[in-house]
Amino acid sequence: MVVGPEVAAEFAALGLSDHVLLRTGRRPTIDLAGAVEALLVQCGVPHGQIDRADLCTLELEREFFSYRPLLFQWLLFGVLNKILDGRNRKLFKT
Repeated sequence: MVVGPEVAAEFAALGLSDHVLLRTGRRPTIDLAGAVEALLVQCGVPHGQIDRADLCTLELEREFFSYRPLLFQWLLFGVLNKILDGRNRKLFKT
């Protein structure tokens, strides 16, 4: 998951820097599932009692709802609406 530098810093402050990938010229990425698993183990939950499903809500949109594909569509339609609205106002100005 791509995050801002402030989120990456908070992960590091919590001792979860092993789950943060810093890349030159790009935003940091975190392994959220790995971080949660590490926190559970720190709290005393045995590894054998932790189930981890590495499923992506974006890729498996039929199984899980994800707003991410819709967000792109909303942004695209919003931009197009503003462009077209501006053109219509110029065309139909009286």
